[in-house]
Amino acid sequence: MQLLIPWIVKLLVTQVTAPEATVAAMDYVSRLTLIVLAVFLARAGLQFVRSYLAHVAGWGVVADVRKYIYEHMQRLSLRFYEDKQVGQLMSNVVNDTDLFEQLIAHAIPDVVVNIITPAGRHRCPARPELEADPAQHRPIPLVFLSLRVYARYVRPAFAGARWSWAT
Repeated sequence: MQLLIPWIVKLLVTQVTAPEATVAAMDYVSRLTLIVLAVFLARAGLQFVRSYLAHVAGWGVVADVRKYIYEHMQRLSLRFYEDKQVGQLMSNVVNDTDLFEQLIAHAIPDVVVNIITPAGRHRCPARPELEADPAQHRPIPLVFLSLRVYARYVRPAFAGARWSWAT
């Protein structure tokens, strides 16, 4: 759906810049404009449904994990609880399980969309004019480098900060 709008705009520009501007061409432009409006409305509706279902799934997982952790904590010996504060334990359970919701409702759908979109931009055998410009792929090594830097430095620092807050 994200690739449909640029294609329609391309058709629109081609029609408007054509030397022969007829009434039929203007009707075509009007139809393309209505199609773009319908696509934007459909995209908004589908994004709402995707977000809603992702959050329902995320909070369902959070509820299941919290129930599992609570049952596990019930089976622990009293010796485990001797030097622990109940508030701290509950804070860890609540805050750490909230991360599952963020993962399922935000990270996974975004990763899937970000993988599918560039794949759709590559050359389509049925439509050779939709071929992607090779210059668009120049930032990809920079993205991988930034992910490596994040994995090596930022993520451990963030985990250390969370651990220090928890203790």
